Amino acid sequence: MADGAGFFLNLDNEPKIYISGDTVYTADVERALKQMQPDVAVVAAGRACLDISRPILMTMDEIIAFIRMAPGKVIANHLESLNHCSVTRQQLRLELEKQGLLSKVYVPDDGETILL
Repeated sequence: MADGAGFFLNLDNEPKIYISGDTVYTADVERALKQMQPDVAVVAAGRACLDISRPILMTMDEIIAFIRMAPGKVIANHLESLNHCSVTRQQLRLELEKQGLLSKVYVPDDGETILL
């Protein structure tokens, strides 16, 4: 697996959005959150793993670090989306509640629309 790619969207009169893409938590991801100061950050929170090697998406500890570092709201996506994404919405909500972060994160259902 190669380095992840993220996207930063900055349009006039709209919230700044950082989409981390399919990645683990790296120094580049942390730098994007610190330097770009997005109003909304999107994290692929499914903790995807293949049968060999390390996770190809953030572990729960990395997801929590991402959320803590994000200056604004966070949208968690890529949950229950593929057979190798083992984190469920319920598991993530429980961990966020335990960490005191639930109010900072949107955990949308499939097909749900969020107005920013």
